[in-house]
Amino acid sequence: RKSTTQRSFQAIKKTTMGVLDRLLDEKAPPNVVVTAIIFLVLILPTVLIGVLCGTLLETLSGWSFSVATTESQWQVFNWHPLLMTFAYSTMFGCAALSFKRLPISHNAAKYVHFGCQSVAVLCSILAIVAVHQFKIASANAELYIMHAWVGYVTFILFLLQYLLGAMSFLIPPPYPSVAWRRAFHPVHVALGCLLLVFTTTSIVSGIVDRMWIWELYGDPEQSVFAAAYMVSAAAGLATMVACLTVLSHHVGKKGGYQKMH
Repeated sequence: RKSTTQRSFQAIKKTTMGVLDRLLDEKAPPNVVVTAIIFLVLILPTVLIGVLCGTLLETLSGWSFSVATTESQWQVFNWHPLLMTFAYSTMFGCAALSFKRLPISHNAAKYVHFGCQSVAVLCSILAIVAVHQFKIASANAELYIMHAWVGYVTFILFLLQYLLGAMSFLIPPPYPSVAWRRAFHPVHVALGCLLLVFTTTSIVSGIVDRMWIWELYGDPEQSVFAAAYMVSAAAGLATMVACLTVLSHHVGKKGGYQKMH
């Protein structure tokens, strides 16, 4: 005989799963409020990193933003986490959800998807340039931490996924053929989900790396030191939540290639 606690738990579980099924139902029209909340979740990591690099770090150590390494190499470096978070968490997430959450046609969503991915690629390239300029100005070694290895592998895979997707789905038939598009579509989606995990890992490992540097060289007596740690932790958690939000729309969902009209 089930106890009251067990019955209550099962009722809550049934209600929660029912709400989630309705919210993520691909056949139902997207709920405007839910869609807005989801996209705010995708924007939040970038906002937190912007606050961290543009406000807290400027107070903590004079690090803000600059394009000239003669002022401070750290001011150039700060573009790296901001641009990478915007590219990999916000724009990549928006691109992945363009087919799921926007009340537009499939063809329109395809170009929104491509546009968001193009912005993500551009921002990631600029972020790589920023960190490279920082390495030169600070005479710092390349590829000596896990974050750097994960980041470069993610960057290369992201570019390959972008190019393969553009060549497979944007070029009109017969080349590539419709048969190729249908066969490659599930691979493209699966690789996108895997890349989302890679990008999230890259961002979170970068945040942890910065926190480790503050621990070594920062001044814990400064009032903003604790705030920088809290915002960094919040940015990492927000990035993971954004990843799970996007994956919840794809993992275990049925879908297939739709021919362009």
